Amino acid sequence: MDFPWYVRPDDTAGIEQGDFLFGFTTIKEGLVKPELEEGQQPTAIKGIPTKNNLIIISHTCDIEDGTLEAVGYIQLLPVYSFPDFVRNTKTTKGNQGYIFEDKKIGVHLLEKCDFEGFPTGHFVIDFMDLRVAPLQEVKNFLQNDSSGKRLRLSTPYLEKMTQRFAHVYMRVGLPEKLIPPEKMDPPTDSTVTPR
Repeated sequence: MDFPWYVRPDDTAGIEQGDFLFGFTTIKEGLVKPELEEGQQPTAIKGIPTKNNLIIISHTCDIEDGTLEAVGYIQLLPVYSFPDFVRNTKTTKGNQGYIFEDKKIGVHLLEKCDFEGFPTGHFVIDFMDLRVAPLQEVKNFLQNDSSGKRLRLSTPYLEKMTQRFAHVYMRVGLPEKLIPPEKMDPPTDSTVTPR
């Protein structure tokens, strides 16, 4: 059975988790460095508009049932071409292999897109740079600026991406590492053995 990685929803389709936003402008925040008197803290935040390729990570059910309408914002993750990701993060050859084996925490690799008019090559999703944007701006972008150019991640690849995203944020750091069996002290006569 063949499962395509991507589908092309028509212009009337609603917004769903896994929708790509190619060239969507978000605001990258940075502190303004005004002239400060001793003891004052900078309070102004300056927004720098940047065009990004993003994917929607908010749940489709939250979009459809109006939950996000009440909040007003949608969650997005940056999407990079594999060469751009390697260049920008200075990823070593060894770590590139980990990305292809799904062993690098914080990123997720997607297959090449064969649809004409879309970026080619593998995509890398950066789980460590969660962004938000006003829901209405995303709707306007998909209805107006993406006309005829919509792309969506298909099932089961969408579920794999969301599972890996959840794993990044649900990990629990233990205060002490577990001791491997080969480094444990040998058992004594007073050791209780399991049944």
